[in-house]
Amino acid sequence: FQEFAINRETGRLATIYTPPELVETQVFRVYPEAAADWVRENEIEQPPTEYDTITAEGSDARDVAILSPRPFATISGQTPTGTVPISGTVRGDNVAFYRLAYFEGLTPNDLTTIADNVTDPQENGLIGVWNVAELDGLYTLLLTAVRQDGSFTEVSTQVTVDNTPPEARIVFPLPDQQIFTDEEFVTVQAQVTDNLSLDRVEFYADNAGVPFAISTVPPFTEQWPVRGPGCHTFRVLAIDAAGNET
Repeated sequence: FQEFAINRETGRLATIYTPPELVETQVFRVYPEAAADWVRENEIEQPPTEYDTITAEGSDARDVAILSPRPFATISGQTPTGTVPISGTVRGDNVAFYRLAYFEGLTPNDLTTIADNVTDPQENGLIGVWNVAELDGLYTLLLTAVRQDGSFTEVSTQVTVDNTPPEARIVFPLPDQQIFTDEEFVTVQAQVTDNLSLDRVEFYADNAGVPFAISTVPPFTEQWPVRGPGCHTFRVLAIDAAGNET
């Protein structure tokens, strides 16, 4: 059983911009992904997966904004530096400085600073570099522009950090399996899972630089034409929504 903050009018997951009077907590019994078909067949209500689209409005939204990553994007720290560049806009004659921070989930309990007391204005430029190598899950980026008179404007965006690559294996053909040349195709079947969201599975034969097939939905099964006798090697490349590869 898990609690979810939901906008009772839209039925979407609440964000930092959802008016507090519209937020209500609902409890759902959440089943594993493997039971998805059973859950649908038995019409068991599951929590929503989409977030509120309410965002900041007015001139402040144009002068103070996080532009990349996009709202609800999935990002990964599986890079040599483990970092993700954050771009945005902070402008205005009376802006004294800005700070960029993040916190886990949708509630700002523990803020971690990415950049602080930055006085240089930015126009669709780099406002911070975020180290996400040790993170996983939903996080909120919070950009605060402080004016000379002490007032401030805050904007935020939610992103999912995914540092877990997919799991993949070829279940057919078996290692060293013999297939007769009177077969028209070799059926290559892959078993692929991901902790969040899978983007695609690429199928390769031998040392080819390009896949002979790409599959985006299960079952991940593709056919490779038999051209004659010989020994061949197959491999699959699984890529999730964050770009992690296996």
